Amino acid sequence: MCGRWLKAPVIATPFAAIAVDVSSWYLIKIYHPFAWVEIGAGMLMAACFAFMWLISMYQMWFSRGRQKRSCSEWAATSAGRRRRKRSEGRDGLRLLS
Repeated sequence: MCGRWLKAPVIATPFAAIAVDVSSWYLIKIYHPFAWVEIGAGMLMAACFAFMWLISMYQMWFSRGRQKRSCSEWAATSAGRRRRKRSEGRDGLRLLS
């Protein structure tokens, strides 16, 4: 739904808002109008968390996602995966047979 250009800032912004929020506790003691910055950082953090929650709910409930596979297709895929794991060594390289 969203590109990487949108995902990275939405995930990083709450961390920056938390840093501003915590530092503002101490800066308010020095300069009282800095309380408005704390309020703004809290609102920004809440908006980002709400956006992430809405995207998660959309993906879980309304997004089509991948097509469902039948049991036989699922079993064939997992059997092939097991076969590949047995033929690979510990470091992931294929062993000579």
